[in-house]
Amino acid sequence: MVDIRNLDLNLLYVLHVLLQESNVSKAALRLHLTQPTVSGMLARLRTIFEDPLFVRTSHGLHPTSQALSLKEPLSRILGDIDMLIQTAPFNPATNTATFALSTNDYMQYVFLAPAINALQNAAPNMRFAILPAEISSLYEKLVQGDIDLAVTIPEFSSTKLREQVVYSESYVAVFRKGHPLANKPLTLKRFLEMEHVIVSPTGGQFIGPTDIALAELDKRRKVTVSVSSFFALIELVTLGDYTALLPLRLARKFQDRLHLIRPPLDVPGFDVILAWHPRTDSDPVRRWLVDSLTAFARENMGTG
Repeated sequence: MVDIRNLDLNLLYVLHVLLQESNVSKAALRLHLTQPTVSGMLARLRTIFEDPLFVRTSHGLHPTSQALSLKEPLSRILGDIDMLIQTAPFNPATNTATFALSTNDYMQYVFLAPAINALQNAAPNMRFAILPAEISSLYEKLVQGDIDLAVTIPEFSSTKLREQVVYSESYVAVFRKGHPLANKPLTLKRFLEMEHVIVSPTGGQFIGPTDIALAELDKRRKVTVSVSSFFALIELVTLGDYTALLPLRLARKFQDRLHLIRPPLDVPGFDVILAWHPRTDSDPVRRWLVDSLTAFARENMGTG
């Protein structure tokens, strides 16, 4: 059994960073320590926990099952301790926190990039890491502290997370400028005769919200290409005779290349939300960021 008298916060934090990096050199760089110092602290941790904690492989250090079982409790404990010792009032103008946010390329481009740019005026010393969207592992990433906040949709969130709606989005049909149908009414018949491109957030799927709406009408469309990026979709539509449904705010950014038209059927839009783990409810940085992003959306996103 581990004797708590042999533990100190420095050792726990070193283990926390090693679990994130799986590399002694990278961990030492983050911790501003020498590699031999980190190796020595890892040796002490192995003695305390009576477990190797990491085994060396051709791809670096691989955590043992016991080390992996410590990852979530460590993240939670160290987060609680960090909030416990922050006695100074939160001031975004002087705060130097680094905040990790996860979202897809559409939400980065339309919402998060302009919002972060605006927030830098109030928080010039704060850093923001914008990471790719997490879907299947979103809850785990928030629990472990790999992500502080997600910009996503309710379908990809969890009942175990806190949420805040920031804006609502609708869809518009698009095809390239100069398309043969550009000056004709887009009837449902013509829509179904065209080749379609969709974005598949989870990868490789050929069914989306449009197909669900069509199924209610006992209709089907021909989805020729499935991509993981909204910008790849836009490029395909611009180059060929494809059509697609795009979020309206994104499509408006490319009106010089795309013809925008109302879809010939009702496809429900979606809410864009902020999601975070309840353990950060008392974190002043997270509270400020959620409030600031929500206020930015209210003032700048308009009607979708």
